Amino acid sequence: MSFFVFLSPYLLSSLSSLSLSLSLSFFLSFSILFLLFLGPIPWTMNAEIYPLWARSMGSGISTFVNWTFTLLVSATFLTIHDAVGDGNVFLIYGGCSVVALIYFYLRIPETKGLSLEEIEKLFQDIARAGSYRATKVSPS
Repeated sequence: MSFFVFLSPYLLSSLSSLSLSLSLSFFLSFSILFLLFLGPIPWTMNAEIYPLWARSMGSGISTFVNWTFTLLVSATFLTIHDAVGDGNVFLIYGGCSVVALIYFYLRIPETKGLSLEEIEKLFQDIARAGSYRATKVSPS
């Protein structure tokens, strides 16, 4: 943000006030919506799905995957921006987020109200069956 503030006199001379305001508001909207909805999923899942014996390794792998995808977005942003333009790059990343949200909704079981032991058994059953379709799971 400090980079933007430092360069703002130069940016204002080349961009209209409206386009600058729209770009900044879309960026902030994306950041806030990601922070509120998809961003916390790996950290929330870490607190729920791993049994105690696998929690440290699972959290480490989840953190690695999260930062790898953060690097992927950072590394590809300018290339995609140059190829498709200002607004379309956010549509692409937004589309990826919607696909991820649908995947999580359909494939990740609800664990609300289940104990750690029940969650471990649920995932063992899923692993044995080889697939999972989201359904309501009630505590036993």
